[in-house]
Amino acid sequence: MKRPIHLPPWDLLMLSVHYIQKGHLYQKPSAGLHIVEFLRGLNHALSLTLSHFYPLVGCLVTFECPYDEGSYVVSLDCVNGPGARLIHAVADLTISDILFPTYVHRRRPIVLRP
Repeated sequence: MKRPIHLPPWDLLMLSVHYIQKGHLYQKPSAGLHIVEFLRGLNHALSLTLSHFYPLVGCLVTFECPYDEGSYVVSLDCVNGPGARLIHAVADLTISDILFPTYVHRRRPIVLRP
């Protein structure tokens, strides 16, 4: 059984910073691959990956320190957390609509990688 991971002071300082939110855009599967099969494979790959990097699906928990009254410990609970979800969404947009929006000022150039 995986035990809670107690956060060191430098990680505690980062709790007030907004977490990084990422999304992934994929090309539409070829006509031969049905979207359900594609999503099933993607979900399986995600579960395999997260089994090796299980802290990524944990949740932060706090509890009172048993030996120092009034003090609390922040830990990463990798067992009772909600886990990760794969969300599939469809929108009537192109990738250009997302990367180069009309009404949003870009501060940095966007680099496209193959």
